Amino acid sequence: MIDWKKEQENFHKEFGTLDSWVGWKERAELADEEADALQAEINDLKQQIKELHYSHESLLAYKDKLESGEFVLVRRVISGSTRYHIDNLIQANTSISDEGVNWMDSLPDMIIEAVIEAVEKDHE
Repeated sequence: MIDWKKEQENFHKEFGTLDSWVGWKERAELADEEADALQAEINDLKQQIKELHYSHESLLAYKDKLESGEFVLVRRVISGSTRYHIDNLIQANTSISDEGVNWMDSLPDMIIEAVIEAVEKDHE
């Protein structure tokens, strides 16, 4: 923040006129406002850089998980090969007639396994 009283005293020592002081003060206030606006822009850019850095770190973490085999990337829309694996899985399990075992209870897990298997085979 500018100490206007001190600035006015220094200005009068150098230049001596009140009109010059008023003009100088107006320009200085405009420059001070501009500096505040630039500082706000700098702060905004710093925040954007932080967010990009965090986003980049998150992306690298996801990439590491995919490369490690811990996760697989699966399409939102089921492809033909995935549908084929699911159909084969259901046919294989409907032909088994274990009494007291309801294979439909494990169907969600079986479908997930079939999707993962299909994705892995597509990428071999």
